[in-house]
Amino acid sequence: MGEPPRSTHRPEDGQMPYHGKHAARSAQLTNTATVVSWVLLAADSAVGLLTIVIHRFRCSSALLLLYQ
Repeated sequence: MGEPPRSTHRPEDGQMPYHGKHAARSAQLTNTATVVSWVLLAADSAVGLLTIVIHRFRCSSALLLLYQ
């Protein structure tokens, strides 16, 4: 008879099985997507806050010019 099939969970050659590589890449992509989402959200919040601050200063400057 032939050799019994190798286990995909603990290969003898020390390489990670295909499904393990796929899961690791998938997890890495998920982590990358999460980090990118947080960075974009933080940048969007910063731009929004900066827009409000600039608008306030411009409005108060215009009001100061009216009262002088």
